[in-house]
Amino acid sequence: MDFLSELFVKISLVNRGKTSQRRRTDVQPADAHVQFNETHVFDLPVHHVDKTSLVLSLKQRRKGAWLKPEEETVGKCILNKRSEDVIASSHWKEIFLNSRNPVVKWQFFR
Repeated sequence: MDFLSELFVKISLVNRGKTSQRRRTDVQPADAHVQFNETHVFDLPVHHVDKTSLVLSLKQRRKGAWLKPEEETVGKCILNKRSEDVIASSHWKEIFLNSRNPVVKWQFFR
């Protein structure tokens, strides 16, 4: 059976373990070098910053000719104040230093 694959990123704003807001990128054809160059804005009160995370989930959608589309998570990246990953941590800091301005940073999905 021949499957067509598409990729997108689901972005969730998580505060104290609960998802408060969600966004999603446009769907792109599956490619090893896919890029999502989009801006997403979330409103977040300053007093929630310490207990909030952005969870980026790379999703793959497979479609068959007669099947309902199936989505699976193929990678995840978490941005927050306590991120162990140096790139994720610096991205989080840049977001708040440049609020309401686009911040461009490559992320690795694991």
